[in-house]
Amino acid sequence: MSMFKILAIVAGAAGLAGCASQDSNTEYPGFGDAVRQNNAVMIIDPNPAGAQVTDIDMDGARAGLAIDRYRTGKVIPPKTLSTVDSLSSGAGTSMGQ
Repeated sequence: MSMFKILAIVAGAAGLAGCASQDSNTEYPGFGDAVRQNNAVMIIDPNPAGAQVTDIDMDGARAGLAIDRYRTGKVIPPKTLSTVDSLSSGAGTSMGQ
C-alpha cells in the first residue's frame, strides 16, 4: 500500500470517529432524569436576576467602623428573635398576648 492510501484510511477513520454519539444515554434512555427532576424541583431559581447586582448601597464610613469593631473583637451581637417575635407592627395580634 502506498503512503497516500494509508494516510487516507487513517484520516477517514479519524473523521468517522467524530461522528460517534457523545451522548452516554444511548443504551439507557432516561438515565439520570430523576436527578435532573429533583434539581429542577429543589432549586427555586439557580440564576436569580438580583445575583448580578453588585452595586450595594452601603455607607463607607459605617462599613469602616464595623470592620474596626471586628478587628478589635468588639462586634455588636445581632438581635435574637424567637418564633413568637414579630418583625413588623401589623394589624394582627401576636400569639404571646
